Amino acid sequence: MAHINGEPLNIGLSSVKIAVKDENGNPVKGDDGNPVVSNSSNFNQNDATMTVALPPANYTVEVTGLPAGYTAERSYSIAPGNVYKDLLIHSSLLPASQATDKTSYNLGSVMHDYTFKDVRGNKTVKLSDLLAQKKMVLLNFFFVSCGACQSEMPGLVSAYNIYKDDMAVVMLDCVPYDTNEKIISDFLRPFGVPQEWVVAQDITPNNPDPTINYNNICEKFHSTSAPQNMIIDREGVVVYWEIGSTSEMAFRDTFKKYTSAQYAGSEPAKDASEQQTMALRIDLDIPRKDKEDL
Repeated sequence: MAHINGEPLNIGLSSVKIAVKDENGNPVKGDDGNPVVSNSSNFNQNDATMTVALPPANYTVEVTGLPAGYTAERSYSIAPGNVYKDLLIHSSLLPASQATDKTSYNLGSVMHDYTFKDVRGNKTVKLSDLLAQKKMVLLNFFFVSCGACQSEMPGLVSAYNIYKDDMAVVMLDCVPYDTNEKIISDFLRPFGVPQEWVVAQDITPNNPDPTINYNNICEKFHSTSAPQNMIIDREGVVVYWEIGSTSEMAFRDTFKKYTSAQYAGSEPAKDASEQQTMALRIDLDIPRKDKEDL
């Protein structure tokens, strides 16, 4: 709920449309996959904004109640005459130790910094290491007997080869019975899966290896069906999620978008004015019935 000096805003002379976005310009979303401002009674679904009525003044804006992994600046500013304001929110991977059996992901979620062990050797890699080197990471859910997984693999490999300098791929086996390295390697071999891809057993298998920490990420996306493809952008956010087989052209278009130099937000210019500055607090974690002032 928006407040000035602790009092709800219910009278105003002008309206400001406020969007809460990540640093790449995507609306920040909650655990339900909806924009965090959607609980406002003045939410506009078309542009994912909420409208606040404000008397003319300079405002310092505090944002609270953000989802895990997002951190707001100490304050933002709104100046007289502003009719639209982007509040850009920083995000970063969460520590893997904070992931639990109850952790769930949706579009807009910030991922935990998982470690993956490649079944084809002794290679282990952290998600943060991949994002430090690349602009995006593709998570691909598969299992060996999945026909749709096999049908999309040639197109995935072909599209990857175009954008491989800017992206990484982590394949996650989402069933508990593909535990034989040879079985998985035999599945991958006909498609020329690049050696640099990470291929990991994600779901805890029937006979778990005590030396491996199984992440069970597939279950945290509410589904172990395959194939599924998710993109984690350079800020650690799940920005793309497709269930079912994907065509080569769709892979190409998607990789082009998220590896592009244009895929990045910019810090808005600070508003300057000699008028008195007032405080505005936007709490995004208040139940809907308490947000009717917005």
